Amino acid sequence: MLGAITPLMLASAVADRRPPRTFDLLHVKWEISINKNRPGQIVGKVTNRLQLMPGQRSVSFDCQRLSVQNVLVDGKPKSFSLQNNRLNIPNAGKSLRPINVTITYVGTPEAGVYYVPAERAYPAKTPVYYTQGEMEDTRNWLPTYDYPDDKATSEGTLILPKGWSGLSNGKLVKKVVGKVNDTFSWKMNQAHSTYLISFVAGPYSEIFEQRSPLPVSYWVPTGLEAQGKVAFQGTARNVAVYEKLTGFKYPYAKYSQSAVPDFMFGGMENITATTQTISTLHPQHVHPLEDSTGLVAHELAHQWFGDTVTTPNWSHIWINEGWASFMPAFYTREIEGQDAFDLQRVDIFSGGLGAHAGGNRPMVWFGYKDPIEMFDGFAYPGGASRMFMLMRMVGEPAFWDATKKYLNAYKYKNVDTEQFFTFYSKTLGTNLDWFRKQWFYENAAPKLTVKRDGKKWTIEQSGTNFRIPTEVLLINGEQIGIEKVTLTGTKTEVSFPAELVQLDPAAWQMADIRYEANLTPAEWMKMYRFARNAGQRARLAPVAFPTLSEPQKVELAKLSISNSLRSRLIPLISDEAYLSSLLTSASPFERRAAVSRLGELKPTEATQGKIRELMQSDKNDLIRLDSLRALVRVTGDKSLVEDAWVTDSHQDEFRKFAMNHFADTDKDRARGISLSQLKTPRNEALRVQAIEILGRIKDEPGQTEAYDALVKVTKEKSFGARAAAINALAEYGDKKAIPVLEPLLSHPLSFIRNNVQGAVARLKGR
Repeated sequence: MLGAITPLMLASAVADRRPPRTFDLLHVKWEISINKNRPGQIVGKVTNRLQLMPGQRSVSFDCQRLSVQNVLVDGKPKSFSLQNNRLNIPNAGKSLRPINVTITYVGTPEAGVYYVPAERAYPAKTPVYYTQGEMEDTRNWLPTYDYPDDKATSEGTLILPKGWSGLSNGKLVKKVVGKVNDTFSWKMNQAHSTYLISFVAGPYSEIFEQRSPLPVSYWVPTGLEAQGKVAFQGTARNVAVYEKLTGFKYPYAKYSQSAVPDFMFGGMENITATTQTISTLHPQHVHPLEDSTGLVAHELAHQWFGDTVTTPNWSHIWINEGWASFMPAFYTREIEGQDAFDLQRVDIFSGGLGAHAGGNRPMVWFGYKDPIEMFDGFAYPGGASRMFMLMRMVGEPAFWDATKKYLNAYKYKNVDTEQFFTFYSKTLGTNLDWFRKQWFYENAAPKLTVKRDGKKWTIEQSGTNFRIPTEVLLINGEQIGIEKVTLTGTKTEVSFPAELVQLDPAAWQMADIRYEANLTPAEWMKMYRFARNAGQRARLAPVAFPTLSEPQKVELAKLSISNSLRSRLIPLISDEAYLSSLLTSASPFERRAAVSRLGELKPTEATQGKIRELMQSDKNDLIRLDSLRALVRVTGDKSLVEDAWVTDSHQDEFRKFAMNHFADTDKDRARGISLSQLKTPRNEALRVQAIEILGRIKDEPGQTEAYDALVKVTKEKSFGARAAAINALAEYGDKKAIPVLEPLLSHPLSFIRNNVQGAVARLKGR
């Protein structure tokens, strides 16, 4: 009879999607030449050093839409063919010793490597080239093995126009200044997956945060040095925190971060050379409302989890993304304290639950059609949530001790979910198989309901029954106690009688927890007061506050020691006097939350005057903008919108607000401004805003100027603007856009393909 399908069998099925491997990749040596007179084009050469597997003679590399000029094996020409995005070499050699396969090629890729001209590089004013390999886009600029399950060392050389700089992976081993070109050579001595090979090139400035013992630097387009320092400051401290936490020293020659425009991600953990979106750069006067700390901490964490230890395939991507979403909370704890840590953890749990709300699947899933499908709420907050629960269950010291051993055992290797739990079970001396099965292979999340009958309390599970070791807080008058419980079935009784019972009072469980106990406002106040930390209070507030009077809400808000927690409570409060008092708070988070909430109410003229004063005097652009937004909403004062249209600000947010307001109130004016921004853009931020608006407001009957402008953008090679235009055409709603968009269904970049697929479906459904 057929046996049961196990996770390992399914993992093999995923691997079978690719042609069987015929070699082990050992080293990748590449060279890219860029000529600024041929924008977007690359001229390349790569030597893949590999060991053929026993009995194999052929070699096949991933190679997409590149023009291959010739192939040499150990210096001798070899015949080759290009078919189905593969470069095939039928008689490469024998498996007796490693061979060197050298490929010379040229191309103007539409994925994998991107050229952004100066006029689209906002807020930079210089051109940029950058690569983006994850998931499987390295093949668009570098013919090699392009899948995460084989690791190799690498070295790369960039031949660039004079005056440009080039950043790549590992250590800079040579720089040659020439008359026409400058050459930069980088080398990685530790093995890594090829999707992590990268480069960034253009007129860049390198800023060192520290030079020793580990060089830590930021690469920003010339002219944005000050913003780079604000955005990336503290990275060296973050490295030290992660080293101490994991017990595993940062293992590479350097750590650099670069900022690139028109990036499809927030950041990408290219090994030793993280690429960040340029939109994370910001001036000091919008800090900390604009803050890159979380992004920096996430991408840095990948150097340990994702780069040093790597998933073998995309079904287990939580190994990379879950850990990188888990680690930043500990840096937050180091620099901001326990309250901020608890709040961040609760946010992660919320994100993990939200993934299930959007449609259940197991954490480890083999049903995806495109790897990008795996990079979702399950992988990021879902994976992080599970690590928090595991750590809480086994104890933090034991967890980090096991992690240190794990990193040392698997450094520069691939690990899947089965290997991870086998190792942690053995190291911790406890069987974690039940935890692995329910949290990584069940397509559900716990749904828990707390019920009472007098002083008797029960906790019920609906749907899938999980085994959940947790705690309940017992409240009797002003006395409290903690009872450990393990939820296992559909119904668990709390052993001790209590006036009130609070489940998971320290907020360490990812679960949908509801109370069907008809709690009075006074009881909700008590539940909130006795919650064990700021995270649990943040989780209780949306349920408790709607039952409370305004004085009770203010009382609880004033009890909050944490500014971060109080900022979360402010949107739940309608007491104008209290909100008005916060407009002069020292905390920019409180000022912003208060003015935004007042804009949703109908404040008195006296309060409006305070908002106007805040709009005029606050040093933070974002608070001034939210103040202006509140006043426009409350007063309808059009002169404020006119003022916004002529106000310079970070990311041009004031003008974007004005454009959106015009789109709602004066479509003809909005259309004229938007078309003007497409013809002669002030900057890329406003151009993208104009594209979105044109899709919304459309043309006047019988006109096609807006439609034609959107179609034109879909034919350019931008990412952000083109994606916006595709979505705008779907919103515009004219079916004649379908044949315009359909050719992009075969675009090499998954984001473009997926955008087009969604847009065409919307248009056909109209």
